[in-house]
Amino acid sequence: VVFNGRVYSFTKEELIGKSISIVSCDPIIHEKMVLAETIKGGWQGELVNRKKDGTTFQIHLSTSIVYDENHQPIGLVGVATDITERKQAEKALQESQALYHSFVEHLPAGVFRKDSEGRFVFVNSLFCRLKGMEMDEIIGKTPHELAVFASAIKTTRPAIMKMQYEIADEAAEHQEMIMRTGKSIETEEVYPQQDGITRYFHVVKSPVFTADGKIIGIQGVQFEIT
Repeated sequence: VVFNGRVYSFTKEELIGKSISIVSCDPIIHEKMVLAETIKGGWQGELVNRKKDGTTFQIHLSTSIVYDENHQPIGLVGVATDITERKQAEKALQESQALYHSFVEHLPAGVFRKDSEGRFVFVNSLFCRLKGMEMDEIIGKTPHELAVFASAIKTTRPAIMKMQYEIADEAAEHQEMIMRTGKSIETEEVYPQQDGITRYFHVVKSPVFTADGKIIGIQGVQFEIT
C-alpha cells in the first residue's frame, strides 16, 4: 500500500478488514473516528502513523463521512498528507530561533532589528538598558517616535531632547542608505543620559534580506566605547 509516496510495507490484504490502529500510533484513534461519525462532520488533525516495521512518521489527516442511500453514516473516507519533513523543519526552526535569541541576549552589546519602515521589531535586553526604556516601549516604534516618547515622558532637558532628535534623524538617514544600497555601515553614536553622562557607541548596521534577496529591513549591533 502506498501512502502519498511513503510505503507502509503492508500488502492490501494485510490491511483490508483490519482496525485503523494497525497503522496509527494514536491511542484514542477509535474514539476520534467514532466522534467524527457521531457529529457527522468528519475530523481532521495531526497523527503519528507507523509502517509494518514499526517506523513512525507524521501525517495530517482529514476525514469525511460516507453515507448510505438513506443518508445514514456508514464509514469514513480520509485524505492524509505526510508532514514529517515539515514538522522536522518547524522543530529545526524553533531550535534555531531559540539559539539565536539565547545568543543575542548574552552578547555584551545592544542588538536591534527594524522593518522597512524603520520600526523596531526586535531588541535585546541590553539595548533596552542602554536606551533606558522597557522593551514594550521600543517595539513597534521608529527612532523619531522614541525621541518624542522620551522627551515627553523621560526628560525635559532641552539639550538632551535636541540630541535625541538628532540621533533619530541620523538613524533614518542610515536606514534609507542601507535599504537603497544593500550595504552595511559602521558609525559612532552618542547617547546623552539623564544623569548628565554622555555614552559613546560603535554601531554596525546591515541589511536584512529575504531568501530571494529582497531587503526587508536593517539590523544592528552596538558596542559601548565610552
